[in-house]
Amino acid sequence: MKKTLLILFMSFLPILCIWSQEPGGPPPPQGGPGGGMQNNLKELKEKLSLTPQQEATIDSLFKDTQKKMEALQDNEEENQILRFKAMRAQMKETDKKIESILDDKQLEIYKNLIKERGKRRGGGDQGAPPPPPDDEGF
Repeated sequence: MKKTLLILFMSFLPILCIWSQEPGGPPPPQGGPGGGMQNNLKELKEKLSLTPQQEATIDSLFKDTQKKMEALQDNEEENQILRFKAMRAQMKETDKKIESILDDKQLEIYKNLIKERGKRRGGGDQGAPPPPPDDEGF
């Protein structure tokens, strides 16, 4: 009896392994274009103390940006580097539009958030070239 159960278990083990690798589980957290936009809006609302009108404007702006970003990603005919540059330009345009609706205090905080975003992504000041290396020590 034990041998039969062991053989039965061993025969189903590969099937279980295959099932566990198939897609169909819960979707991964959204971090691609637009997926993080609602999180960004929430963060901006909390850190900048947005007015309801500002929040609505930024939400609309994020939705528009998301559509544009998705269109850029779907354009497979364009070179990947050109798509990346276009997406980066779209992000900068969105940042400028957001900056235009903020008051002075919010703008200062927002610019600090942008710098932090650049550091987290390894971009420093959003595309600014790195400083030249010191010649000392060589």
